[in-house]
Amino acid sequence: MTNKLLILLLAVLCASAAAVDRAVILEGAELITVEGPAAPSSARHPEYLSDQIYRRQSDIVNIFNEIYNENPEVQGRLVVMFTLEADGTVSGCVPVENTTGSEELAERICGFIESWWLLRCPEEAYQTWATVTVPYEFLPADEPAADTHSAVDEDAADVEDEDDGGAAATNPYENL
Repeated sequence: MTNKLLILLLAVLCASAAAVDRAVILEGAELITVEGPAAPSSARHPEYLSDQIYRRQSDIVNIFNEIYNENPEVQGRLVVMFTLEADGTVSGCVPVENTTGSEELAERICGFIESWWLLRCPEEAYQTWATVTVPYEFLPADEPAADTHSAVDEDAADVEDEDDGGAAATNPYENL
């Protein structure tokens, strides 16, 4: 299990590097908390949810990049809490911590999260809600965007050469 978590974390970091211009989002399954009546469900386990959240990470990065382009001072920690219903819909999202200095960033990310449709709860006993808390760290990259893209393109070419069962370099989650 530790090896699987390490592989997932490495895949997420690689994916975030490939998806960014001037941002890196760092997360981990151990940082995601799930509470509420449906928390014991297999579909609400933090490691399982982190995989679903990471699949949407590039959109979060794009929101940050748009705001960062307008205000390069935006950076810091944003912790959001959302309610995940049994059918997989998100019924609400609020920022519970925001050190980025941008209310617009928090509002746009929460609005995006409210549009998510995650996997429904399969167990009959857990046909209710769960509250999920996810931390994001928004930091500008050290290198200019042009240098970052060329380095990522080389890394992506190396990944494509490996025998990965046909998974695309931009989506490392399909074979996990």
